[in-house]
Amino acid sequence: MLFRYIKKDDASLAASAIASVFGESGASLTRIQATWLDVIVGKLLDFDFDLDRISRIVPTELRFQWHDVGRRQELVEFLVSLELLSNPISECLSRSVEHWALALDIDHDAIDLVRELARHHHRRATRAWYRLSWFGRKAKQNEAQMRQIADHGVMAIALTMEPDPSEALRWRNLNHCPDRSIGQALYQLLESQDIGFPGEVGATHSTLALHDWIHVITNLPVSPLGEIATAAYIAASSQTPEATLAFLGTISIFEASLLQYHLDQSVDQSPAGLIGYSGALSTPEAMQYVATAIQSGHRCPVDPIRDLDYFSIAHLPLEEIRRSWGLPAGGLPLFVP
Repeated sequence: MLFRYIKKDDASLAASAIASVFGESGASLTRIQATWLDVIVGKLLDFDFDLDRISRIVPTELRFQWHDVGRRQELVEFLVSLELLSNPISECLSRSVEHWALALDIDHDAIDLVRELARHHHRRATRAWYRLSWFGRKAKQNEAQMRQIADHGVMAIALTMEPDPSEALRWRNLNHCPDRSIGQALYQLLESQDIGFPGEVGATHSTLALHDWIHVITNLPVSPLGEIATAAYIAASSQTPEATLAFLGTISIFEASLLQYHLDQSVDQSPAGLIGYSGALSTPEAMQYVATAIQSGHRCPVDPIRDLDYFSIAHLPLEEIRRSWGLPAGGLPLFVP
């Protein structure tokens, strides 16, 4: 969805497809959907989207012109992102997107996710999202974590459910990394959240905590908007297919509150700043912030969730890592409303 394959030359055809999906469904663009189109398509593809003036197209014509799967899949992912901005999801729009995905021969977990949400099966959709996103796939490679999932449910993908003193010590020992190192910066971030360290019950599980290294390197904050921007950066820079699903779900959590951050939301186990979320993308400026994260992710020369053992580079200066990732000194600017 993050326009690795759809380029500026494809913008007009992509816009025709989007307009056709909405025309077929009979759904009207909501204010936030219209702004998302203007900002994301405008900034990433340099295209002025005007739904009323764009010619229509049928799926077979688009498939004839776009032989590669990459562009067709990105179109479907972008359509899903539009759906996930609204609560409740429009069932007629959901059916139209599903029809186009089928016609374009795109089988995507995000389609099933939206179908469940459109039917108000929020908990079932949340469980599926945790399992199918990149952190759920990584959990399957960890026998101990799989046992915890069997014993405690899918939230063991995100949270430490059983104490692991050696793992906790590994993360707490980052405090011994040199000043201004990436390890020291991550230690300070985790300590500031006041929910413990991976390996300690109730803290983020080490599998999901991988994304905290990326928070530190990019300077994207731990906040509703910061989580969306970080997920966008990961999806834009990673070749891991499940990274885009993680981004789409993060939009749903922090904008429309469709998916749930934790299945048991009566227990406050999330970092400070992530409680009472919704409307994180309520302004064009917030969307521009996400678009900037996507553009920065496109320039990143590494896959941040696949290529690196962060503990092996924890001693390195943070600014050195930022330079190697193509980031400015200090990381990406903080969002100022």
